[in-house]
Amino acid sequence: MTAVGRVLLRVLLSALGLLLFVGSRVSRRFRAQITRDVVIEVTSEDGVAHHYAFTGLTRSVRSGRGRAPAPADLAVTFDTAMLGFRTLIRTDAVGTVIGLMHQRRVTYTGNAVYVLWFWGLTRMVLPYGRERRDRTPLPGALLAPDPASKVADRITREPVASTLDAAWPEAHVAQRALPLVRGSSGEDVTMW
Repeated sequence: MTAVGRVLLRVLLSALGLLLFVGSRVSRRFRAQITRDVVIEVTSEDGVAHHYAFTGLTRSVRSGRGRAPAPADLAVTFDTAMLGFRTLIRTDAVGTVIGLMHQRRVTYTGNAVYVLWFWGLTRMVLPYGRERRDRTPLPGALLAPDPASKVADRITREPVASTLDAAWPEAHVAQRALPLVRGSSGEDVTMW
């Protein structure tokens, strides 16, 4: 059973690497997610290892068998390859991985936030378990203020302000601290 699990996990991780590579070539939405250099490694205690190297400059993905040559930003290790395979094919894989971490059947090193980021990328190239967007408008969508509404007297409407009130210095200090405002003025802003 362990040999079958190793083969299944290797095939799954290799296929995922191929899909991520193709996604980085053909999908603008996918490339927009790759903004920095990140290395993610998925391994099992019984010998399966695969890594994915995301390059922010070229917005590309490279994948390979074995451990990553450089230290991984996130390394996820499953107790067995079969456990890894069964977990990664689930539609709720992230929740299952978190549960297995609590049971100490999955360990990780690095930034755990990359689990969610990586899972989101995999759902872009393999829409298995992804919910479809509802393209119909919501029923009773509010398109304009309705003065005949039951709650119209409870809704406060104020005129649009194009500038901050000069008598409100705290608002000016808070506005200058916003990364978007600082970045648009040419200042280097770190996002993390």
